[in-house]
Amino acid sequence: MSPLLLTLVVFAAAPVKAPPGASAVLFIPRFDALPKVTPFFEAAGSRSVALAPSSWREEPFPLLAVDVTHAESLTAAGIDPAGSLSASHLDDRTFACVSLVDPKVYGARVTEKLARLGTPYPVTVDGLTVTATRDSIERVLAAVVTRGKESCTLTGNGLTVDKHLGALVKALTEPFKAPMLKDLPGVVQLLSPAGAVGLTTKDLTLTADARLPKSDGVAALQGPGPSPLGAFTADGMLVVRARLAKSAMPGVLEQVLQRLPAMEGLRAASTKAGALLTGNAALLVSHVRVSSGLRTATARFFAMRFALLAETTDGDAVKGLLATIDPRSLQLREGTLDVAVVGNVVVLSNDAEAKKKAVAALETASGKQAHAVEFTVTPPLLAKGLAQVPLLEAVQTPELAPLLAISTEVGPLFLASERATGWLGDAAGGGHTAQLTWPLDRAKFAGDGGTP
Repeated sequence: MSPLLLTLVVFAAAPVKAPPGASAVLFIPRFDALPKVTPFFEAAGSRSVALAPSSWREEPFPLLAVDVTHAESLTAAGIDPAGSLSASHLDDRTFACVSLVDPKVYGARVTEKLARLGTPYPVTVDGLTVTATRDSIERVLAAVVTRGKESCTLTGNGLTVDKHLGALVKALTEPFKAPMLKDLPGVVQLLSPAGAVGLTTKDLTLTADARLPKSDGVAALQGPGPSPLGAFTADGMLVVRARLAKSAMPGVLEQVLQRLPAMEGLRAASTKAGALLTGNAALLVSHVRVSSGLRTATARFFAMRFALLAETTDGDAVKGLLATIDPRSLQLREGTLDVAVVGNVVVLSNDAEAKKKAVAALETASGKQAHAVEFTVTPPLLAKGLAQVPLLEAVQTPELAPLLAISTEVGPLFLASERATGWLGDAAGGGHTAQLTWPLDRAKFAGDGGTP
């Protein structure tokens, strides 16, 4: 399954069929709903090849390579164009389960494909007949099992699948537990250990809804409510507003310190400062400016120009703690950290311009948040930041390679996108719910194959 299909996703309430322990499940509740999302991806594909329907529409069902976006292709293979598909991965093997409209036509197509891969043979597994194919060196490269108008296939991507035939039958016969998919909107859906995501589109706007498991890495949230930073906004690449639980702030501050290159200079003051923070916070990532390369963690830290703001219950007490810090401990070759108190807001920054923007925004920052965490991303600025990753350093530094790949593949699309917004909150019954809305810039797609 391509990176697209692992990040791109939508979910529904129809039965999901996958083997127990599947590492990722792509679920399409109804094939005939896919045309609702293809206009967005056709437009996006003019800027990013990986997102184009031509790059992924045959991938979910690799044995027959049918076009899941066209009813004619599905019907010709005996697959129900109003039915569902579950595509999953287990141990680098691919499972695909579909609803059938004509089992005889489907069976003939599958048998023909199996014969091309080797010698088909039947085997009984848990009371069902599985048709598998073995090549000249005894590898079992693919298999299919059908019951009524439902069928699942298994392909090994060059690996033998003989030890996974039991999992194939279970994918067809045993319910797959996917509680995070409940009530999740979307035309296509993806389930993984990291959570579930559902995709919907309207014109050139993509909305991704997510259900995430409870994570120790996410601080306790206060939920919706007023905050002196609840309406904080400023021009920049990323703006985040958060209402965190006051009790979580000492731990949050410790996590922040672990990411700072001058942490030892701040540690003594931070021990007491954590108890003085209310949990209302904001972050402005103004821009990216690479001045000393990106090979080291410190250089990467200072390349991201930011200001982090946190409300305190006692500004004077925090000022007293800051007075105990040796300013020289915050000065590094790559840049200087600055910590100041403006009213009852502590401002930590690594760039004078970012700090100036953040402090100016405090005048109109008070407001009510609809969600515990809210964020805004400006994709064109993100693209410009990614474009600064040096090619030679990306080749030599593993941490930079993904950034270069994203810049190359998705950067042009980011440049043609409008501001994206999103939020994160607690879900009923535990875990978290989140949403991202990503609109493309209509003016950038008129007349080039995208939706005008």
